[in-house]
Amino acid sequence: MNTADFQLNAAATSCFKKSVPNCTSPDPTVYVNVTSTGNTSACVFALKMVWGDGETTTDEFAGGGDGAIIKQVKHTYKKPKPFLAPKTYPLTWDVSVRSGNCYGGSGPLSFTRTCAKTSLSGSAWAAKFPGSKSLDDLAPGFREKVKAFNAAMDAAGITVKPKATYRPAERAYMMHYAWQVWKTAVPANKVPAFKPAKGQSAVDICWQHTDANGKFDSAASVAAADRMVGALGLDRTNKLAPSLNTLHTPRLAIDMTTTWAANSITITDKTGTRVKIATTPRTGMNTKLWAVGKTYGVIHFSPAAKDKNHWSYNGH
Repeated sequence: MNTADFQLNAAATSCFKKSVPNCTSPDPTVYVNVTSTGNTSACVFALKMVWGDGETTTDEFAGGGDGAIIKQVKHTYKKPKPFLAPKTYPLTWDVSVRSGNCYGGSGPLSFTRTCAKTSLSGSAWAAKFPGSKSLDDLAPGFREKVKAFNAAMDAAGITVKPKATYRPAERAYMMHYAWQVWKTAVPANKVPAFKPAKGQSAVDICWQHTDANGKFDSAASVAAADRMVGALGLDRTNKLAPSLNTLHTPRLAIDMTTTWAANSITITDKTGTRVKIATTPRTGMNTKLWAVGKTYGVIHFSPAAKDKNHWSYNGH
């Protein structure tokens, strides 16, 4: 008997051409080819596809000559959107004979849609949702306090280098979870999606990298997060992940390095009192410098050892 054999392929990829019955591709569009084995011209067939995403299609078509593609069906997976995590769809196909002396067939298939390269986590994301290290981008009120404190430190011979002031919530999300995945504190396949508030943008990042078979690749995901941590300029010596709900977003915090070389310096606090600092360390971790900063309304993070360069309006 002549048979309508079931074959599949995907647009612009080798998906299903070389990997039946399982297919892996970032392309959400697949094409189904039904090919005639032998001459099936005298037969009429029906193809029922259950695509695994809630859609089922049925197509009727005539047979053809030996080796001919007698039917092609296209399907595009549209759920979920945006696509931020790999997803496997179990498919079933059934070719039945409506008329004629031919055979059909049926069976299972599997399509794994992986994330597009442009959405995968990695160093390229560092260029998106940029923050600022300008003091002018701090909130009014806190901005003036930081400028006054910095001016006092400069006059005392302290070198101050701002590292971060304003940080959009989108960037805070990327920094927080890049760190957590890098540290293996949160598995890449457990990172929640960013939920934008009013005025914020979606962060369509896929944290889950996969292998050639579409399986979750934890090592590749951690390596991508590692590259992201470097590209974002995160301080790997800190003991805490960058805060998800950081005071950098409302512009009420600053990260800055503060260093001096002299054995003793004298700095003027907000009240006009001159304070001598002859203790170590000669950095922003000096407790006497913290006390001076507090008079200006610029308070060092506590516990200090976990984020040594972070100052804010309330110490958080």
